[in-house]
Amino acid sequence: MGSSRWRRLVNTLSTLFLPVGFPGSVRPEYLTYQIWDTVQALCSYLRGIFSTRAVLVSVGVGDSNASAMSAAVTWILRDGAGMVGSLLLSYGAGSSFDAHLKEWRLFADVINDVGLTLDMLAPHTPRRYFGLVLGLGTVCKAMCGVSAGATKSSITAHMALTGNTADVAAKENAQETFVTLCGILAGLLIAQLFDDKYSDGGDAGGDAGGGGDAGGDAGGGGD
Repeated sequence: MGSSRWRRLVNTLSTLFLPVGFPGSVRPEYLTYQIWDTVQALCSYLRGIFSTRAVLVSVGVGDSNASAMSAAVTWILRDGAGMVGSLLLSYGAGSSFDAHLKEWRLFADVINDVGLTLDMLAPHTPRRYFGLVLGLGTVCKAMCGVSAGATKSSITAHMALTGNTADVAAKENAQETFVTLCGILAGLLIAQLFDDKYSDGGDAGGDAGGGGDAGGDAGGGGD
């Protein structure tokens, strides 16, 4: 009975996440590529949670003295910088995506890491450089989107052996959706742990400084 249930589970997961006819319907390197792509996507999603948190803090979320209009303008300029970056990359490198497929796919992951790192550094940079750092981070992530999107279709077509490009693309989308769900759950747990840690540290700092108000005044002086 247990063996039968296990087989049904395996068959269900295979139907959900693997192309029809696997492994004969895809290239031999398909599984290895998808495993590493999944690990990379999960790590990027988790880092993205912390970078988003850093960006929100840097534009004033949670700060009673922050201006909503100032935060909105900062966010609009950030998005605008990303759009300009994606247009420039499309213009300058559009003809080389097919010729240098692997290099551009690797570039997408590396430049995404750079963008996430800049986002996390933004709240800790001097105010006069804040907009520049935040804008550069968005440009890097926009360049990742262009290069990853441009190479994805070619990689999918390469992996499909039996004219099943649409099926391979659909199963990759299912894999990415599952990874995103796992990333959401893991990210919520990790973010909660970090928030609790910083909250406890803040309370302790406030007590040591002579109360919460004193701790808040000390923090405001650092700004």
